[in-house]
Amino acid sequence: MSSGDYSIVLIDDHALVRAGIRVLIEELPGFTVRAEGSSVAEARQLLALHQPDILLLDLALKDGSGLDVLKSLESERVTGRPWVIILSMYTSRDFVVGAIRAGARGYLPKEAASVELELALQKVVNGDLYLSAGVTEEVLQPLYGNGSETIPPSLTPRQQEILIFIAQGLSTKEIAWKLGISPKTVEAHRLQMMERLNIKDIPNLVIYAIRQGLVSI
Repeated sequence: MSSGDYSIVLIDDHALVRAGIRVLIEELPGFTVRAEGSSVAEARQLLALHQPDILLLDLALKDGSGLDVLKSLESERVTGRPWVIILSMYTSRDFVVGAIRAGARGYLPKEAASVELELALQKVVNGDLYLSAGVTEEVLQPLYGNGSETIPPSLTPRQQEILIFIAQGLSTKEIAWKLGISPKTVEAHRLQMMERLNIKDIPNLVIYAIRQGLVSI
């Protein structure tokens, strides 16, 4: 690692994904992965230990959401707060806007090419905001629509996570286990979603998730 390199902490709950991203970054001049982890707890520990310049962060982690990490950075007023770039499979408007509002400076889908990752890193360290082209379109589409469609009610990031798992066919107990919460909490979120969206049953909840691009058929 050169003394002039930007240091990176990489947080993703899949070891193979982390390995692939690390390989890409190691080929980029000026950037070095200092440490990696898979959970909110590990993210907080590694940020305190290494104080990196950049945090590459997934949203769906073993013990919570990447947004929890962003919120802790804000609430704790971390000295030398890192630039945060989200790398996520979730690119719907609510996820992107929620991350940017929480302090992220970049947002990329996980399938982004290495050249785009390099561009995002360069933009962010230069003080700019970077959104992948597909992400930008998702965020701006409601502003440039013909006005005939109503923007759907916003769901919280946690509700969106649960909705995605429901659409993927997971049971309440399976969702609870994945998110580290109780089945009753999952049920409460599901009922709140259905009330907010005015949806009466699970099949239509799944259809909504597909239409919003949260899952694919």
